[in-house]
Amino acid sequence: MGVSGSGKSTIGELLSQDLDIPYYDGDDYHSKSNIEKMSKGQPLNDEERQDWLETLNELAINQLKKDNCIIVCSALKLKYRDILSKNIENEASWVHLFGSFDTIYNRINVRKNHFMSSDLLMSQFDTLEIPMNALQIDVNKSTETIVDTIKKELILKSELGVFGLGEMGKSLCRNLGSKGFKISMYNRNMEDVARAVIYLASEYDGFITGATLDINGGVYNM
Repeated sequence: MGVSGSGKSTIGELLSQDLDIPYYDGDDYHSKSNIEKMSKGQPLNDEERQDWLETLNELAINQLKKDNCIIVCSALKLKYRDILSKNIENEASWVHLFGSFDTIYNRINVRKNHFMSSDLLMSQFDTLEIPMNALQIDVNKSTETIVDTIKKELILKSELGVFGLGEMGKSLCRNLGSKGFKISMYNRNMEDVARAVIYLASEYDGFITGATLDINGGVYNM
């Protein structure tokens, strides 16, 4: 998320390629009337944003039934973010790309073939409610650094560690994974590691879809 021109689309595409998961640009889901209004330099009101935000929320819910995904959207207000994450609050992670007005204004003015002009930028800064629950990243950093930071802080970072992958360890990991926790696991016997991967990936497929498991340093996206 972030104001127009903060680089959301660029970062979203790079993350999508790096992680091999789908990417969706929120701008592609605006109605024709919304695009026409913004093209004239007129900001949208909350009523005009409502259907757009609900469409993106439905997209996220349907996609999460199959896999993770990346959606880029300005999401400037808290109530917009509440609509976007409705019913998937525990599965959604936010990244806020921020920068100074001058930095982003200059970026917009060199951007081509986009309906959002720099004339609307101040209205976006005025509307922005900085999220307290988001990973904050300065747009002045390189794209490579931004992508690596997101991966490290939100995607590949484990929340819990389990040592030992016997029956009890596997069951514990299965239960934690089913609740969306990112887990790092370790076991001395590599045969047990192989059995654990099979157990978690196939026998209980569907229960832990979307979990990220780090087993002896090997990352498995379930």
